[in-house]
Amino acid sequence: MSVVSLKNISKMYGATAAVESVSLDVEKGELLCLLGPSGCGKTTTLRMVAGFVKPTSGTVEIEGKEVTDLAPYRRDTGMVFQSYALFPHMTVAQNIAFGLENLGKPPKLREQRVQEMLELIELAHLSRRYPAELSGGQQQRVALARALAMNPAVLLLDEPFSNLDAQLRVRLREDLRSLLKRIQITTLFVTHDQEEALMFADRIMVMRNGGVEQVGTPSEIYETPATRFVAEFIGWCSIFDGMVNGQGEFSVGDSIRLPVDAGPGPATVIVRPEHVKPVEIPGQAHAFEARVTSSNYHGSLCRLRLDVSGQEVLMEAHYPHGRAPKVNERIAISINSKGVRRLPG
Repeated sequence: MSVVSLKNISKMYGATAAVESVSLDVEKGELLCLLGPSGCGKTTTLRMVAGFVKPTSGTVEIEGKEVTDLAPYRRDTGMVFQSYALFPHMTVAQNIAFGLENLGKPPKLREQRVQEMLELIELAHLSRRYPAELSGGQQQRVALARALAMNPAVLLLDEPFSNLDAQLRVRLREDLRSLLKRIQITTLFVTHDQEEALMFADRIMVMRNGGVEQVGTPSEIYETPATRFVAEFIGWCSIFDGMVNGQGEFSVGDSIRLPVDAGPGPATVIVRPEHVKPVEIPGQAHAFEARVTSSNYHGSLCRLRLDVSGQEVLMEAHYPHGRAPKVNERIAISINSKGVRRLPG
């Protein structure tokens, strides 16, 4: 039985569909990410699970029980908001105990549960501090502990890392994933950050204009995107529109020819930049001469935009000691045929 089950849920605001006919099942202990650009419906979907937004149609089930019309406090969920929403006049321990106290739990149980949560988030030594005396990362952990203290069936995270600096985001999302997998709590996580989704999730639901574009594991979403939108939204990629002949060769005009696993006819293929490599000479198979149109240094990698007979090709390559090619320089590249993917449709 799925812990969370959404069945054709929709949310209309007048004539505008914020979410349209979304169905989804989330298994116990699974980390599922709702991913998409601003306005795609991911946060509205999360809030319908939480009970803060009522669906116009469809149903929400948690642990086999329909909760579509139940108030948030009557659902077995815990939510961490983007702003953390900690009470500034309460200490760390008091913030964590808040929900337990509202439910009328006895003092001894509250104290025991708060101590467990403080140890879980490794902030027992800061239990008497107030939110204003904590760093952003510490506040995030307190908000998480407050949600987990209720022992919910489902944890809901609404972009909890968006207020943190880049280095802290990376470290905390790794720590949080490890923690959530250890305690095996089912989690729905909203973000617009593709890298965050790929690193954090067991599965990703990519949304666009209120609907679902694709649901799959991070590797499925990245390696075999179901639509052009998913291919372009998840990471970098080169996209070519061309024809496949009877021998399984894809061509774009006279410039690019690549083998592809597809029948003859019009086709759209993608190539991720890691499958494009610089070579010494353009004489080998699937090799081309290219002109550099953009070169950007990213530490261990250099990201290049290349022109191959009028077609844009994206490449990521390692160029040590600042030896990356300059704009308008001509180089030879090869495309790994194993990295050529045809888009469905």
